[in-house]
This record gives sequence, structure tokens and C-alpha cells, in this order.
Amino acid sequence: MQMINYSNTVTEWNGATLKKLTGLGERSATGMAEEKGIYVIDVKKESVAAKFGLQKNDVILKVDGQVVNNVKDVITTYTGSLWKGTVPFLIFRNQDEMVIVTKNE
Repeated sequence: MQMINYSNTVTEWNGATLKKLTGLGERSATGMAEEKGIYVIDVKKESVAAKFGLQKNDVILKVDGQVVNNVKDVITTYTGSLWKGTVPFLIFRNQDEMVIVTKNE
């Protein structure tokens, strides 16, 4: 059985391409002062992630109030919170933190 190392792995999830934010280039692209969070490399049009409100170059900092340190944290926290009907994401976009709330339909 092969284990996936989510720390630097690029992962597709709900139409978004995600990875742990690392390096000066990614920090510069997102405006982050430090290496933390999950970098949204791309979001496919009309995808679930796009409907959530995620955009290219967003950085996911928290899901449902929990700090996310790798892509696995995003996926497991989101999945574990689906029963609530909505799941808030704290993201960093355009030099500012903001909350987007996913709605389960």
C-alpha cells in the first residue's frame, strides 16, 4: 500500500489544484509574508471549488476553524464537517484574510 505524502504533493480536489505553500515564488504570487496554508494553484471553471468561491492564488488557512497544514487537512476537515450543511474556509486573497462559506446542496 502506497502512502501519499500530502506535504508537497500537488492534489486535485473538487476542481481545484492544491499544494502546501512553499518557497519565495509561491509566497510572492499569493502575497503571503510567511510559508503557511494551502496554495490554490488553479481552479477549473464551473467546478465545485469555483462554486465554493475559491480562486487561483488563494491560500486556504483554515477549514471549519481548524488550521490546515497540508492538503490532507483540507480534505479531511471539510469531509468531516459536511454534516453541518455549511463549511467556512478562511482564505488569504489580495493581501487580506476573508471567509468563504461552502453550502452543501
